[in-house]
Amino acid sequence: MNPQSIAQRMRKLIGTRFNYLQQTWVLIDVLEQEENLILSSLDQFAPIQADQYGQATRRVPETLSVRMSEPGGEGYSEDMLELLSGKI
Repeated sequence: MNPQSIAQRMRKLIGTRFNYLQQTWVLIDVLEQEENLILSSLDQFAPIQADQYGQATRRVPETLSVRMSEPGGEGYSEDMLELLSGKI
């Protein structure tokens, strides 16, 4: 399986919402070289982000990285299959 073709197909889904790990996520980026999908949480209770001095400054959505293929390149990863099954 060609990782570039997977990434090209997944790039078309940027902006799509998914139910994954009991949360609602949106696909925000596809990292072709690392073979990862980057998801952003749409939950209303975003964690608080600290600045460089450790002071709480703002709330930001949680992000998550999901591997697209198995390490040997033999098919889709289980996480990606679970993610795609929850497409909204």
